Amino acid sequence: MTPVVFLAWQNPRTNRWFPIGRLRREEGEYEFEYVAGIRDAQLHSEFSRLVGFPDLEARYVSRTLFPLFANRLMSSSRPDYSKYLSYFRLIPSKGNEMLVLGRTGGFRATDNFEIFPYPEGEPGGEYRTWFFAHRLNLMSDSSIDRVAKLREGERLRIFADIQNPADEQALGLRTGDDAPQEFHILGYLPRYLRSDVHFMMKSSGTQPMVTVEKVNPVPAPLHLRLLCRLRMPWPIGFEPFSGPEYQPIASAALQPA
Repeated sequence: MTPVVFLAWQNPRTNRWFPIGRLRREEGEYEFEYVAGIRDAQLHSEFSRLVGFPDLEARYVSRTLFPLFANRLMSSSRPDYSKYLSYFRLIPSKGNEMLVLGRTGGFRATDNFEIFPYPEGEPGGEYRTWFFAHRLNLMSDSSIDRVAKLREGERLRIFADIQNPADEQALGLRTGDDAPQEFHILGYLPRYLRSDVHFMMKSSGTQPMVTVEKVNPVPAPLHLRLLCRLRMPWPIGFEPFSGPEYQPIASAALQPA
């Protein structure tokens, strides 16, 4: 499968997120193009465009990773590089830039961008992806303490937080059913997974299998504390991230980087 990641931008005033671009690697080349979500970002958040990508309708191609993305990768020469990758259950390997970008999110303290991956698997088989639990900073101290006690492979449950006044589509994470007396909310699914998971749950009538992949202890920041793995049946004919905001708006013209 062609490696694909999406780029999203957050409005710092409203905290609203918009998918704005898609990066692919195929046959030794990197290809970037804007997706329709950038139109909403421009309309509702006064977002303009990315430095280095001036034309919204162009498709940009390069044999090397574009600086916008390359600058979000930790240098492999740093002494703490292996430890950093261990947060994401990754090992140092040449040519895995797309995997690292998708798993780490490409976070930088100086801007409001996030990167997320297209899932692994195939239609008729299994939909697989990894993610960090979101909004742990909003959880209680007892929930954070419970996160620290989670075991690798422990199953978590997804619940629809329909009473969430800020987001009626929110999908939360909670402890499993093996210890109901220790019920805890353990954060939320990333917003970019919600539409896919809602659709697949409705199509299959089954709950996703969410398991603890890794718990990174302090001093790992909360947004990198709980790494989870999600698996569920991939309906034939279903295309992840197929909403209108994810559709490329590039013209047929190719522009070299």
